[in-house]
Amino acid sequence: MFQRAFGALRRRVQAVVGQDNEPRSLLLLQDLLRDYGFLPVSGSAMSFESILTICNDILINERKAVIEFGSGISTLAIASLIRRKGLSCRFVSVDGNAAWQGIISRCLHDAGTTEGVELIHAPVAPHRLALAGNTWYDLDSHRDSIAASKFDSVIVDGPEAYNDRIALARYPALPFLRDHLDFERCFVLLDDAERTGEREVRRRWKAELGIDLRMKVSKSACGFRGTCFNPIP
Repeated sequence: MFQRAFGALRRRVQAVVGQDNEPRSLLLLQDLLRDYGFLPVSGSAMSFESILTICNDILINERKAVIEFGSGISTLAIASLIRRKGLSCRFVSVDGNAAWQGIISRCLHDAGTTEGVELIHAPVAPHRLALAGNTWYDLDSHRDSIAASKFDSVIVDGPEAYNDRIALARYPALPFLRDHLDFERCFVLLDDAERTGEREVRRRWKAELGIDLRMKVSKSACGFRGTCFNPIP
């Protein structure tokens, strides 16, 4: 009886895992994350499937300059990937919350992966590119540093855009990078892509910049320009 019950339980677990890519994605990411120990997770954390897709893209499509809006577990994974693989890749992570970015910074320091990322603290403030009274990252003092690269990977998981008042808060990311984005060959991922605000942001990016984020990865959407291997696991 015990064997039959255990077998039934095992089949149920396998069925659930088969329908959910998170356990498999975490398994594939574990070598990048094990050095950090317990991971700091907020309610807005990006899915492991999305993080795996980003890391796959960086590695197999040989990205040279990555910028991320919104620091988190993705920051830790990418920094670890760059160090472990010895990649020649610039990685910039922007966040508006100094306390949260401080936690990420300590994780990077303790794991010895600080050289893999440039952390930029940029509080949100009124911005010339913001829509409908929204705010965005104040990056004026970092403009020259950002302009030093043509980014071929853009990850947009911030700032917060969880209610109607701030629903379009993530729109400025690509217009801001217009002159610093490798339009010939790039990857863009927007998290929380099925919310009303993000759907409008995607529509505007496609109409204004020709960046079409149609490929679904968990709760993210991503798109490519140029010839690339598909990194979606």
